[in-house]
Amino acid sequence: MPDLHLAIDDLFAEGDRVVFRVTIRGTHQGAFMGATPTGKQITATAVDIARLADGRIVEHWGQMDTLV
Repeated sequence: MPDLHLAIDDLFAEGDRVVFRVTIRGTHQGAFMGATPTGKQITATAVDIARLADGRIVEHWGQMDTLV
């Protein structure tokens, strides 16, 4: 997806954890998750949690809504 765009919709932080909800958009021009290219616009949402230590992400958990 050469025109991939990621927008942060929500961002929360407390202690060493950061949670963010994102919307991902792009044109499906190459194989993606086993699907052949369609040339159509794709939109997906995801929620990610990151644990930080010394200014770096040391753990990450994420869930993408792949049913959109």
